[in-house]
Amino acid sequence: MLVVSLILFGIFGCQKDNTNENVGNCPHPIPTKIPPRVYTFNTSFPVEVTYQQSHCGYLPLGKNNYWVFLDSLFDYNTGQFQNTLIDTLRFERTYRALDSIVWWEPKVPSFPAHYKGYNSMMYSTDTVLYTWGDGGPGTLPAVKWCYPLYTDSSHTYPTWGDTGYFESLGYKLYTPVTVPAGVFQNCFLFIQRWNGRGGLYIYVKPGTGILKSRSVGGATGYILTRTSTLLSFHIE
Repeated sequence: MLVVSLILFGIFGCQKDNTNENVGNCPHPIPTKIPPRVYTFNTSFPVEVTYQQSHCGYLPLGKNNYWVFLDSLFDYNTGQFQNTLIDTLRFERTYRALDSIVWWEPKVPSFPAHYKGYNSMMYSTDTVLYTWGDGGPGTLPAVKWCYPLYTDSSHTYPTWGDTGYFESLGYKLYTPVTVPAGVFQNCFLFIQRWNGRGGLYIYVKPGTGILKSRSVGGATGYILTRTSTLLSFHIE
């Protein structure tokens, strides 16, 4: 079974002004616990809970936070433009494990959140964004995309599974990323590829979230199928 690796690395902050990339001081706690590699279903798998607290860190998590994206869709076989839509991302459901770690489930109305770089459940410290991946029978491991990037470099983490070869690369960006939500400095580009082609290209600002992404694959493995761009966001 393919084990999906997801994001992480460095510096954090929460942002209230949705046009200014300066993160400022965050009034909420920053989680510090490191999740285990594997949770077992019968003893410690997280269960849904009512949870109203907000957290700061690599990704600010709170039920009053939201991110508004403009999505463009392209034909899977030809790459021809089809239509656009606007989606609002929220984290509305929370799950607590026996180790007291609270996991957050992202929700996007129109299609699965993983096309924007968010996965089924997420947890964030000040330096790492954790997410669920597919595990073996009776387990569901929590894994991260790569390791902290402090220089202009890239890392490749191959994983073999039933469906082929997966790699994750990360790059520290030294030029600003501009989207309708603002101009952001000190961002990172993460790339997920399957069998050396296609994949997700995700631009991230720590303390704010994902700024934009594009999905490449389709019938040939090289067709642009979907893009997502951050229009605005609200973080409390």
